[in-house]
Amino acid sequence: MTPRFVVTAEDFGLSRGITDSILETVDKGPVRRVSIIGNGSAFASAVAEAKRRPHLKLALHVNLTEGRPLSPRHAIPQLVDARGFFAYAPAALLARSLMSRALSQQIRIEVAAQVLRAREALGTGALLVNGHQHVHLIPAVADALASMEGVAAVRNVSEPFYLAGSVSLAHLAARPLLAFLSRRAGRKLALANAWFVGFLYSGRMTARALAAGLASVRNDGGEVLMHPGSALPGELAEWSGDVAWHYAAARAAERQLLLTTRLENVSAVGGMEWRRVFRFGVAGTFAAAIDLGAFYLLTYRAGVWYLYASVFAFGVAFIASFLLQKFWTFADRSVERAHRQAGAYLALQLANVVVGMAILYIFVRVFGPWYFIGQCLALLVRAALTYTVSSRIFRPGAA
Repeated sequence: MTPRFVVTAEDFGLSRGITDSILETVDKGPVRRVSIIGNGSAFASAVAEAKRRPHLKLALHVNLTEGRPLSPRHAIPQLVDARGFFAYAPAALLARSLMSRALSQQIRIEVAAQVLRAREALGTGALLVNGHQHVHLIPAVADALASMEGVAAVRNVSEPFYLAGSVSLAHLAARPLLAFLSRRAGRKLALANAWFVGFLYSGRMTARALAAGLASVRNDGGEVLMHPGSALPGELAEWSGDVAWHYAAARAAERQLLLTTRLENVSAVGGMEWRRVFRFGVAGTFAAAIDLGAFYLLTYRAGVWYLYASVFAFGVAFIASFLLQKFWTFADRSVERAHRQAGAYLALQLANVVVGMAILYIFVRVFGPWYFIGQCLALLVRAALTYTVSSRIFRPGAA
């Protein structure tokens, strides 16, 4: 059964172009919540547009990392640079706020200004709050929100782990930190959602990533985060931060996904990814058993020289692995491309040998003669590499 969730579009009100393109996914797609950015240039017009759509819910998108603050510069000198723009990226803001009480107090001032602006514009005393680049989870920000009237709940960014192709190492590293900070925030504030999908593949949400994420959750009450808004040329001249991201083609791709995909059916597709992972593991285990069995029979039973036996066993296991992964794991029934795929798969297996040896060598050099642990690490990396590359080798039109 598909879990119930709300689809949220981020950066509403940042600019007119971003706002209008998000509204397309509200009017013609499944978006039912927007995160309105506290210091956006189109804040007022975005609020007016939202009020014309009674079914649309708004959340305040607290922003402390891009653009200019609402507070006067003299009130928050440590939070801005010489030009008056926010000075820190999220990681730096987290680190510096933990070490500086003065900066934490200035964060409180700016957060209060953005909350007040939202409450006055929206005419509500119960704000749902999240953060641009998830800054609402920074302890100084969460503590400030917990002390303010009118903050009903904050976004929980505890995302289940799932794979849907290559993933950013930075997002992988930040994922457990965001889960920890969400739990911390939950001790002082109500959490608006039980689960979250949209961080691991933030800005690169494809149908495959969305399906894999939804297949990883079971209960209702979640949130799916998307970035469907695209800026118009030149309208971010007075903005700071990653300006290019607001013009990225990935945003248009997410918008198209929202306009053309029935999200209530997508989690069933996501189950395919986990079935593939399971089949990949079974096929790999079976191929390894064939390798070991053939080697044992040739050496101990037939008396074949062990090096010849090893090469022959590798060949038999390779054929078994290739056929299982192609026809069973990835369900690729094509025959005309099989010879090219076999070559690519052989190159992958040979590369895996080199990668495994390199990992084992480096591990032993750094940590000492813990050979077995090093070999286990190498096997895990090789398995992840094999699955990722194989999904490309055996996808339709590949190789």
